[in-house]
Amino acid sequence: MAITIQPKARGGPGGRDAHGVGHSEGALEAFGWFCLSSSASDHQAHECTEAQSLESAQSTAQESCPPKPPRAHELKLLVRSIRAFLLSEPDASGHINTVCIVQLNDPLQRFSSTLTKNTMDLAWEEEFAFQLNAKSKELHLQISEAGRSSEGLLVTATVPLDLFKKQPSGPQSFTLTRGSACGCSVLGSITSVFLRGTW
Repeated sequence: MAITIQPKARGGPGGRDAHGVGHSEGALEAFGWFCLSSSASDHQAHECTEAQSLESAQSTAQESCPPKPPRAHELKLLVRSIRAFLLSEPDASGHINTVCIVQLNDPLQRFSSTLTKNTMDLAWEEEFAFQLNAKSKELHLQISEAGRSSEGLLVTATVPLDLFKKQPSGPQSFTLTRGSACGCSVLGSITSVFLRGTW
């Protein structure tokens, strides 16, 4: 008598285990979600790293670049606390009023102080602000008799603006003469506080 043994597939027709297939499909789905999550996280991390690198590069560029110097048309010159000492009385009668005129060569700007009595020691507390440009070269300080034009000029001093490149602020003194030409006799001195900047 012959006995034949045939293996029987588990899980019904087709030889597939329904439970095993379902379990495999669930695992594949979970693996797919894991891959998507990992890819999104890696992409976000990459973008974050790029943003940090860009910010670091910009910060380094800003730190490495020194501040630009102000342009000539942005500079200003403040003149204040003018003091003048004359070696002799401008007028023996002592009845004239004097005024200090401060003038910039370019752009042309002119300011006049208040009046003061004729004396050898003159003082004005006003502040005069001048707008500078690339052609600004000289500042003229003139002490004149009030109410008169060029005939009333008593003494004058010329201030070269190049001085303020080395010393942009502080008091400075200059010689007073009858005119601006060389060889004029010294008639006194004038001191003022200067401030050059972009305030």
